[in-house]
Amino acid sequence: MLVTRDVFAYTKVDDNEVNVIGENIQYLDNGVKSDILLIFLHGLGLDANDFRHYMEVSKYRCLAPTLYGFNRNENILISLSIDAHTAILTSFINSNIEKITPKTVILVGFSIGADMVQYIVKANQKLAKKIDGMLLLDGNINHSTCTISNRFALINPKNHNNVVEIVRSISEGTENLSEWLQVHQYLVKVFSKFKNRTPILARFAKETSERFDSNATNGLDYFISNFQATTDKVRNVQYIFSGESNNKKALNDFKALILSDINIASAYSDDSIKIENNMKHFDLIEYVNLNSFIDQTISKSQVLPS
Repeated sequence: MLVTRDVFAYTKVDDNEVNVIGENIQYLDNGVKSDILLIFLHGLGLDANDFRHYMEVSKYRCLAPTLYGFNRNENILISLSIDAHTAILTSFINSNIEKITPKTVILVGFSIGADMVQYIVKANQKLAKKIDGMLLLDGNINHSTCTISNRFALINPKNHNNVVEIVRSISEGTENLSEWLQVHQYLVKVFSKFKNRTPILARFAKETSERFDSNATNGLDYFISNFQATTDKVRNVQYIFSGESNNKKALNDFKALILSDINIASAYSDDSIKIENNMKHFDLIEYVNLNSFIDQTISKSQVLPS
């Protein structure tokens, strides 16, 4: 049975536990007995419930934390930096691995959740050694792929018209009715949740956008840094992207760089990055697709040598 649990939120500084919030973060736990542990990280403005459909029927142990301040029906007004969120999630993941003691650990991140997975592994060598596989779904590649973050970063909480214009600009970019419905469902979910708490959303989006704001190597230097660090530390990393045009352009630039830079090429393998040409962003976490991606990642993680 899927249950919602609370865990005290803290960060680690110089190996000493330091309380930075004094409150709990919530996470979903399906409680399944399994040697395989899946930990899910959600997208911008979303929460753990986006993985509920998979977790309720999975044969694997599944945990899905919600970023501090990103739950529905809470009145948290404190906006944390991405580094603070990363520290809290690192602690959450590490403590649950130690408690559950699974044989195989897979981290699954969607959208900015995929970015967060990389930040966590990149920043913590000890934790990285405990991770057997990473499934990264539509994480950011360069500034042009930070589509929603770039828009949300412009939110002015004191200007209602500003927020409305931003929401309208996002929906204007849709290409068909199916995509329009997906985007509007997302926007309704996000803004009905945050309402007067948009500074939390804006800060996270702004920091995300700024991290990928670079002219070096066609704007890919931050992605390359994350890519090299994570593929070096975790033996099975699967990057799966939707067939959005900005994804295709950024990945074409990335593959061109592989041909000219031996350091990047050494971290790359042909099966580590895949584009699902017929899928849009939110298609990647629909049950059938997510289930397939997870099974493939688990299979590869278990057959690779330690």
